[in-house]
Amino acid sequence: MKFEQKNSQIQCSVTVDYPEDGPQILIQRLREYINERLGDDFRGDLAHGDSLVVFYGNNNVDSMTAMVKQFGAPGGGPLEYTASVSKIYETDKFITFQVSVYSFMGGAHGSTVTTARTFRKSDG
Repeated sequence: MKFEQKNSQIQCSVTVDYPEDGPQILIQRLREYINERLGDDFRGDLAHGDSLVVFYGNNNVDSMTAMVKQFGAPGGGPLEYTASVSKIYETDKFITFQVSVYSFMGGAHGSTVTTARTFRKSDG
């Protein structure tokens, strides 16, 4: 699932390998983890991954747009928020998801935070 919006002042991309199949407890835990790592603000039904992706995309676009209105366009390029959630490893017993977020809100350089978590398939 993907959200993308950009113009000369902001760039926002949220891409998620959203879990759909598997034991219900595992799917629920994976979806909660994704929501938590993207900000833990989505209060909709986690069964609707497209809604979650659009929510976080729009939320970050709105935040960056407000920053540009308040402070003007940044030097060094547009404000940017890029989030990627990927399934990076899987066996018959375990699955690992990685969340990587890059943010540039003006200044000398942006920053990246990458985390990963491994879940047991049997109980999430």
